[in-house]
Amino acid sequence: AGEKAGREYTPGICTARGEGYNGPVEVIVEFSSDRIEKICIGSHRETRGIFETVFERIPDAVLEGQTLAVDMVSGATVTSKAIMQAVEECVQLAGGDVQALKIDTEKYGRKEWIERSCDVVIVGAGGTGLSAAASALEHGVENIIVLEKLDQIGGSTAKAGGTIAAAGTKYQKAAGIEDSKEEWFHYWLEDQQESGVECQYPDEERLSLLMDEAVVTVEWLGDTIGMEYATPRAFSWGEARRAHASALAPIPANGRGSSSGGGKYIIAALDDFLKQRGSAVEIMTGTPAEELLTDDAGNVIGVLAESKEAFYQIRANTVILAAGGFAHNTEMLLRYIPSSTYAYYADVSKASEGNTGDGIRMALAVGAELYEDAWIIGLSCLSRIEEVNEAMMTENLYRDACIVDEEGKRFVNEVIAYITSSSYLAAVETVWELIDSSEPERAALLEKYREDSEIVRADTWEELAGAMGADPKTLRETMDRYNEAARTGVDTEFHKDAAYLKAIRTPPYYAVKVCPVTAGTIGGVKTNENFQVLRSDGTVIRGLYAGGECSNRVYFNRVYSSGGGLTIAITSGRIAGACAAEDIAASEGPTG
Repeated sequence: AGEKAGREYTPGICTARGEGYNGPVEVIVEFSSDRIEKICIGSHRETRGIFETVFERIPDAVLEGQTLAVDMVSGATVTSKAIMQAVEECVQLAGGDVQALKIDTEKYGRKEWIERSCDVVIVGAGGTGLSAAASALEHGVENIIVLEKLDQIGGSTAKAGGTIAAAGTKYQKAAGIEDSKEEWFHYWLEDQQESGVECQYPDEERLSLLMDEAVVTVEWLGDTIGMEYATPRAFSWGEARRAHASALAPIPANGRGSSSGGGKYIIAALDDFLKQRGSAVEIMTGTPAEELLTDDAGNVIGVLAESKEAFYQIRANTVILAAGGFAHNTEMLLRYIPSSTYAYYADVSKASEGNTGDGIRMALAVGAELYEDAWIIGLSCLSRIEEVNEAMMTENLYRDACIVDEEGKRFVNEVIAYITSSSYLAAVETVWELIDSSEPERAALLEKYREDSEIVRADTWEELAGAMGADPKTLRETMDRYNEAARTGVDTEFHKDAAYLKAIRTPPYYAVKVCPVTAGTIGGVKTNENFQVLRSDGTVIRGLYAGGECSNRVYFNRVYSSGGGLTIAITSGRIAGACAAEDIAASEGPTG
């Protein structure tokens, strides 16, 4: 296309509407004879917290490049597309050439189109994807491409604590640890009962299979991949020593659970294993998969992907989706978990920033069935001010905290494991943690930031309630009851364990806004025990597998169970890779 192609307009102002998430979005566009001069957003009903960024970025991109070939805002594609739909209509009304404006850019006009073929394409280079690649390679597949949208590998696994849960492993036996699948199974189901809702999940049969395979996974990482383990230890809560972590990962001061980022040692072990096998596995970073390719029968036969330099059409026998969940996709959080406030905290999730639901979206587009009742993997209750978290947390995390809602009422037993996951927290509009000045260092840290809107301070509960926007009488009564419970050791409201009931009596008092921080999502598309993706009628979509957060709903109610994330990620990847190898061995070879 020529430099001016499509850029001839009838000067004036045009108005059009695009279909947004909550209804029509009105867009007003002003044209000169050869430019789009101005774009304004008119009436709309889009969601606060989402539309602001879109309404700024999309018009700015169009105006700056004088192009319609602009990237959608991740996590708000429906609203983004609504604006572009309206702008395109305005361009037509003004006499411009929409198609020419879509290709007349450096980004699209100069990219190379590359066609490739391989045996297996894996979407995502986190724990699930690298495990799938290693397993497929182990089972004889020698032509594997791994697509990773970010510029580095690792995904959420690299950011995780790095402990894998399993019961009955040889590492436990060598350390004299007595444990069994039955004990773990019972513990997991007890965890799930704390969600407070009735649910058809976890599927006990699939959970039982997972626990059998978890032992295989832990020992496979050691025997085949070469990862060395520390002595199995207990998780943060509970006594069973079934947390398996790399010997290189730091051990927390209390000797329990995991340290942030310990998962990077699992990624390093998998990456080393793949590199030692030469060119059989190619990892393409900075190259997100965009769309699945299918044949006339609906079988998946490859993917479309795009890097900064080129478009790729990659044909393959098998595609394994390992792209994580949608913890950083505000739009999907609103759509699939509408009864919660988690969508408003997508920016503080500890999941990989690449977790925007890409794999789930692509699977749905080819007929996959979505799991019901999605939820989140809760992590902790934190402030948006990172340093303030030191004041909010104690050695018991938030178990000895007092947490109230926007009215100044307690609403949950703060001792619940993974309180962030609870339906109680998700239903509250604003959550505050109340802290007094009984510990001078803690108070000094809060004082440092008290001018921030995230923290308020007062000398009385009534004054503090006013600063919080809560009811003074309600907060006073709440704290009188809480402090009496701390004195007697009996919490008549929520039955909190006396060990965690600590009086809050020393003014001045502080209230810190709490963000429910997630580590990922529970949901994805339905799969069978081999992680083959299923349609709504239960039939398999041939050529398509999904693991990790792309398909983990079957194991949980609404409560995360310690170590379960990495157990599911690596186990599903290992099984999917092995099954893909079997499919290839039974076929005539790669499509191409």
